[in-house]
Amino acid sequence: MHSSTYKVLILGFAVIGLSACGDDGATGATGATGATGPQGAQGATGSQGPTGATGATGAPGATGSQGPAGATGPAGPGISWVDVTGTSMQMVSDTGYLADNAGQVTLILPANPAIGDLIQVSGVGAGGFKIQQNSGQQVYVGLKNVLWVPHASPQTWNAIAASADGTHLVASDGASLFTSADAGNSWTQGASSGAGWVSLASSADGTKLIAGQNGAPISLSVNSGATWTAQAVPSIVWQGVASSADGTKLYGFGFDGNAQTSSVYASFNAGAAWAQIVVPSSDIWVAMAASSDGVHLMLAGFDPNSGLRDVYVSANSGTNWSHPLSGTFTNWSSVAMSSDGTRMYAAGAGQVAISSDSGATFAAASQGDSGNYNYPIVTSGDGSTVFTAGSALSLSTDAGGTWTGLAAAPLQLSALVVSQDGLHLFGSVSDGYIYNPSAISTAGTSGLIMGTQHQSLTLQYVGGGQFMLTQNEGQLEVE
Repeated sequence: MHSSTYKVLILGFAVIGLSACGDDGATGATGATGATGPQGAQGATGSQGPTGATGATGAPGATGSQGPAGATGPAGPGISWVDVTGTSMQMVSDTGYLADNAGQVTLILPANPAIGDLIQVSGVGAGGFKIQQNSGQQVYVGLKNVLWVPHASPQTWNAIAASADGTHLVASDGASLFTSADAGNSWTQGASSGAGWVSLASSADGTKLIAGQNGAPISLSVNSGATWTAQAVPSIVWQGVASSADGTKLYGFGFDGNAQTSSVYASFNAGAAWAQIVVPSSDIWVAMAASSDGVHLMLAGFDPNSGLRDVYVSANSGTNWSHPLSGTFTNWSSVAMSSDGTRMYAAGAGQVAISSDSGATFAAASQGDSGNYNYPIVTSGDGSTVFTAGSALSLSTDAGGTWTGLAAAPLQLSALVVSQDGLHLFGSVSDGYIYNPSAISTAGTSGLIMGTQHQSLTLQYVGGGQFMLTQNEGQLEVE
């Protein structure tokens, strides 16, 4: 009995031991996050980053006020004056001369001046002075400052034409033709006409001439007017003629008194053959002009029924025509154009119309001469220098932009022509003389300028053998 009780006790111990070595129990849930602790102290500042790109430049600031003017420099050397009591003297640069003699004093220009050198001359004595040039020298004076010297004898001059350089001329007094080979200084009487010469034109070299008569055919000369040949055209009043520079394209317009109509004829082979040009108008033509190549043409006329005035232009030697100036009451009586036909001018009744696009459009010029509209307008080859004669002669050197009256010019010029360079002008007065003022002296030793007592001038050397008139008192004679 005692022994059985002991065994039970051991077994109870074993049960207790097995219970301690069994599987682990499940993990418990995570507890809630605790509250954030206080912020720690600020760390040290990091290193500076790279410099950014440069911004745009700001606007310039206002200009500062002008500083005080500098001191005036010393006076220049001035002009030293020489009293010339003899009849001649060789001049030196930057010197003034008093021409102080009862006879004319000849003063010779410096042979080797420097650019900018000055010469001054005053006429003190009764003989006045003459400025003599050296070889290769020339003096530009300008047409505003020259004396209009008469040439030829008084005649009833009604037409004049010139070569491109102005050395060869032909003029008409109606009954006869006169020619000059020395820029109008001397004249030779040539062909006569019982019908009467009324219009003239010349080739650029002056050898080929065309002349229109009053009720007789057009005549041509190929030897500067020495001989003339009648052309195969009607015997009508050939009021206007024109020629290309080489003399191969010739034009003429005339009035048939019996039919009371105007006709235009052309020759494209120097007069070998002529044909009538058809102009789509019944106008009575009064003026004509042609370009140097004979391609561009101008005609001015009026409608005998309405009295309205027109200007017609052609850009193909008369094959086609337009009339940009049409249906006006302006008495267009004279036309002119540049050598290339780009610039065109029409004048009449105190008005001038200008085209710079070969006649496509015209605009009124500022020329305000209200004189007789029958007097002419002429232009230089480039169309920049323009002269128009009404009650007085006016000059434009900017293609008609502005005009200046030439007070020394004769009044009521009946005919006018200008050289291609615009420097040599030839004008005639009916029942008067032929005048040929020049803006520039003849080059070389034959060129000269003359002044009278109480006249003066200042010349400045501008290089290339040329002196320029910068100041003068009185009108000078230029040859």
